[in-house]
Formats: sequence, C-alpha cells, structure tokens
Amino acid sequence: MSQELIEAPIWKQLLTLSTQSIAHLPVAELQSALPTDGPVQGWLVSDPARLPAGMPAFFAALAPGYYGEGDLEAARDPPF
Repeated sequence: MSQELIEAPIWKQLLTLSTQSIAHLPVAELQSALPTDGPVQGWLVSDPARLPAGMPAFFAALAPGYYGEGDLEAARDPPF
C-alpha cells in the first residue's frame, strides 16, 4: 500500500507545485527555501562539477524528471 501511495499521481502534482513555487524565488532565497531533511530534499546545483553537500552522487547523472523507487535503485546500483 505505501508504495502505491508514494507513486500515486497526487505526489507528482504536489512535487510539481512545490518545485514551481521555489523556482520563482529570487536566486538569493533559493538555497534557504529548499527542504534539507525528511523524505523530500532539494539541492541547488550551481556548478555541475561540484555536488552540494549531502546530495547523492548518482543524482548528478539523472535527467530532470520524476523517478519511482525502482528507477532510483537502478541508477544507484548499475548492473555490472
């Protein structure tokens, strides 16, 4: 049941709306507006060569978008 809840369309809508509201902030306010703990977190990437503290390295290789847990597991642990 919990996996269905996590990947339900309402969560994508909530993430889209919250991302849009943050994206419209002035640059000086972006970092402090991003969630830094809990199940939803955000990082401000200003230089792709330098990952922000706490950002998993495999996120840097992902294209923008929404990923299910299985998609992230595949990205984190690529097959040999």
